[in-house]
Amino acid sequence: MATLTTQRPPHDNKPNRPIGMWLAIATVLLAVILGVSAYWVGRQGEDPSPGVTTTAPSASPSTTAPVSVPPTTVPVTQPAAMVLYFLADHIQDSNKPGPHLMPVLRQVEVPVNATTVDTVRSAVLALITGPADEDSQWVPGLSSSIPPEAELLGVTIDESSGVGRATLDFNQAFASGGGTFSVTSRIAQLVFTTTGLDGIDEVMFMIDGQLVDVFSSEGLVLSGPQTREDYSDFLPLVMIEGPLAGQEIKSPVTVSGLANAFEATVNLRLEDVAGNAIDETFTTATCGTGCFGEFSADLMFAVEQPTSARIVALEYSAKDGSPVNVFSVPVVLLAGGTSRPLDPTAQSFHIDIGRLAIEPIEGTTVVNAAYGQGPDELGFLDETGSGPCCFDVSGEGDIVVLDAANHRVVRFAPGGEATVLMNFDAASIVPDAIAVIADRVIVLGETPRLERPYDAVAFSLETGELLKRVESVVAGPGDLRTTSDGVFWAAASSHPEWVAVADNTGGLLEPTQQRSFSVLPGESSMSVFYDAGVEVTVQPAGDSAASTYDVLVAADQAAFMDVLGYQRHADGALVVTSTAFDVDGKADVVAVAMGTDFDRQLVTSAWSFEVERWSAVGDFNIHRYGFGALYVLNTTSNGVEIVRYDL
Repeated sequence: MATLTTQRPPHDNKPNRPIGMWLAIATVLLAVILGVSAYWVGRQGEDPSPGVTTTAPSASPSTTAPVSVPPTTVPVTQPAAMVLYFLADHIQDSNKPGPHLMPVLRQVEVPVNATTVDTVRSAVLALITGPADEDSQWVPGLSSSIPPEAELLGVTIDESSGVGRATLDFNQAFASGGGTFSVTSRIAQLVFTTTGLDGIDEVMFMIDGQLVDVFSSEGLVLSGPQTREDYSDFLPLVMIEGPLAGQEIKSPVTVSGLANAFEATVNLRLEDVAGNAIDETFTTATCGTGCFGEFSADLMFAVEQPTSARIVALEYSAKDGSPVNVFSVPVVLLAGGTSRPLDPTAQSFHIDIGRLAIEPIEGTTVVNAAYGQGPDELGFLDETGSGPCCFDVSGEGDIVVLDAANHRVVRFAPGGEATVLMNFDAASIVPDAIAVIADRVIVLGETPRLERPYDAVAFSLETGELLKRVESVVAGPGDLRTTSDGVFWAAASSHPEWVAVADNTGGLLEPTQQRSFSVLPGESSMSVFYDAGVEVTVQPAGDSAASTYDVLVAADQAAFMDVLGYQRHADGALVVTSTAFDVDGKADVVAVAMGTDFDRQLVTSAWSFEVERWSAVGDFNIHRYGFGALYVLNTTSNGVEIVRYDL
């Protein structure tokens, strides 16, 4: 190392320059710099404390002034779990074609101590980025309608009205191209993602600082704040919002989501990867059969080690009992937990109709047919004073009437259009019972045979094409009922015995294939015993406990009694009673629905309405319950009415 030396000339009478002192300062400063450098080199790889302003350490005490580096603020973020809504078209067996909105759980970086503005901005930026590789690991085929060129220019939050409103400002590229679906679905993605965050209820949109009334060249009208209800068309009919794909869950786990399900009934299953049920239950959404409602229910499990599984939310078809609108979420079950009890205790309930709060209900006329022989009329026999015997309702809302006086079957479409499906030769068979299952109509009728004179006929609900006729099915007249297991017949009795007439596809059974049951089979089996009132026992599918309802009916209300299934509860039943008909041919009807809630407590509802019988009708199938409503056959002086009561 070279050494710098200085020498003062002799006899130099200028003031002494403090060379030694400057050298000392330089040496100290160099040491400090080298020490600071070594300190920070040693700190590389360490995470700074969140939100801490750091300064370099000062040198060892000396007689010189302390030396420091300027303060440096370290920006810090942290991951936060957020639900982003992309698009997917893989919902199984859906009656509503996609693409649909698909919630995806994502870890998104947000500032420490993030404000609502920070959180909304982070979520929107993550949504603009689009689906990530880790998303597709759990949910394949994700896409987004938001253009990648879109830029978020600003976010404002307004809570002054008590409603959290986010206003999102984008550049012009956000409104560019793509067609009506693309433009509308990108708004839907943002509305669902943003309103899923705490404190946000609605969203406004701006382009380059200007509020948008008509969005993009597609002319999408954005009148005022946008909410989730405005974009429910982009939802699958059943959607799980929690837990989401890839989550690790403990038992019990609460499954929640949205559904527009028939009668608001949502079925939940926890399955292993082979599809075997670990647990299953059902719940009722806050709305259904035409509107979306929220649902929530617990599933339970016990496993010894982390286990791959899936949660499935679905409906069972009202037509044939098959799974529809299936939404599946892959999850990981954490070790431990408790399984649902497998041996529940049956319960009994006493119901006195006279003590119930009964609500009058208005119905909607769905069939209004004059008497006659025309294609849109129903027959009336002057000599017997009798009209149509009975009817049933299809899954599409068709009313299928057995026009006994004209020996035919007439289908009334939901719009009221009538079609004659089948004419019968009275010399060969006189029909007197009817049921609809899947895409078929089943009719029982009497023939001239002396032994087991009743035959079964199956024909197409759509075209009336004759599919099959089976002879000697049953010995006499009776009631036909459709369940998820098939079509069953029972004669009038205080304790009906049921005979299988057709399977769950509508295929007629030969007499050698028939079986008899003391209960009405189905997803929930039901047995009925009529006495002073009626006793109904309902056994839900699976390991659920049976519920027995002992229903007391006042004498003046017991002129007629019928028991139907009630699908809002797995162990539900609907008891229909009425007074005797007065001189004007009118009677008061009370319909009582019963079942139990998740705490196995009795739940009842009761409604009243008036019926009219100007002409005689059959003893069976004059009331039908299905698809969220009770249908009732009336005969008036002007014709036949079938009225729907939404229960």
